[in-house]
Amino acid sequence: MYALRCTLPLLKRLGPPIEDLSAGSTSTALGDWFVRPFNVRRSRLLLCTSAQSLLPVIIPAKDIHSLPSRLAAALTLVLAALAVPESQIQGELRAMRDHHFAKTNSRIVLGSMTDFIRMGDWHIYESAFPPDLLEAALQLAEAPCKPLKYDRPKDVARALLRHVV
Repeated sequence: MYALRCTLPLLKRLGPPIEDLSAGSTSTALGDWFVRPFNVRRSRLLLCTSAQSLLPVIIPAKDIHSLPSRLAAALTLVLAALAVPESQIQGELRAMRDHHFAKTNSRIVLGSMTDFIRMGDWHIYESAFPPDLLEAALQLAEAPCKPLKYDRPKDVARALLRHVV
C-alpha cells in the first residue's frame, strides 16, 4: 500500500482523501508518490514524484481516475530507460497494486516539484508537439537535488530498488 499524495485541486476532482492513519508506512521502495498538475503550451500534464528518490514521472492529465494505472505504466518506461533490472521493476509494480489518495505532507518534495516544473517547462516547450514525456522525465531525473545531498533522482531510485525482489 502506498499513498498518491495529490495537491488540493486534484483531490477536489478525485474525491475526499483517506485519512493518513499509517503515515510513513509504505510497501514500495520508492515510497509515496506526490502528484501535481502543470501546463505547457496546450499540454495538460501531471508531474508525479517519488517521495524517497524524487524520481519524476510525467503523464497526461486526462482521465484522472486512471491515475494509479497510468503512473505505473509510465514508471515502468522510466525505470526501463534507466536500465533497472526487470525483476526489480516488477517487484515495485507489485508493491504498487494497492493505493489510497492522501493530502501532500512534505514541503521539501513539493519544492523539488516546483523546480522540476520550471526545468520541465523549457524542455517540453522546446520539443516537438506532442512532447516526449519520457525524455522530459529522464532529463529531470539527471538534476542534482539538494534534499538528496545533490545526488540525482535516477541514482537514488536505482539504489532503493536494488533491494526489491
